[in-house]
Amino acid sequence: DPKRAYVNVDVGGLYRSDDGGHSWRMLHGNLPAHRGNYGVRGVWVHPTNPDHVVIATGGRWDGKQGVFVSTDAGNTWELTHSAWYWGNGPKRAAGSILVSDPRNPNRMYTAPIQNGFAISNDAGKTWQTNGQLKGVCPIAVWVDPVKTNNIWVACADRKVKLDGKDRAFQTGFHFSS
Repeated sequence: DPKRAYVNVDVGGLYRSDDGGHSWRMLHGNLPAHRGNYGVRGVWVHPTNPDHVVIATGGRWDGKQGVFVSTDAGNTWELTHSAWYWGNGPKRAAGSILVSDPRNPNRMYTAPIQNGFAISNDAGKTWQTNGQLKGVCPIAVWVDPVKTNNIWVACADRKVKLDGKDRAFQTGFHFSS
């Protein structure tokens, strides 16, 4: 749908335009009532189905939220992966935190804080954590468009309180083939 557009705002939620950006409608009102769901850290729209939207929500003060999927253009949402994402705060988060394989859009990747790298083979409906990258603070995930098994994750140095405990994360650039 060439007139459909989505935009996420890290302290304002998720919005959709159906008229090429002339007007916008707030979509996060249908998410569970939690202030962390105003911090939409990432948005991904299926390339062949503009009604299939995946978002990552949460913030440093709000506790664990996670990945939500909508198959009706943001009218309803389902939590599919409970995880902690860095939203609003110092050194604002940067880059895409939800990405898909350029050759297989149903294969998605995400890297939440501390939980480890996660993979979905059904466009975000279910997730498997692979045990890698635990204890880091990812700020961006990138998939090589030619060699799609090559995946990079950029991580930031952060000092935050998670689940009531002080945590410190190191900067790093991680690669997997």
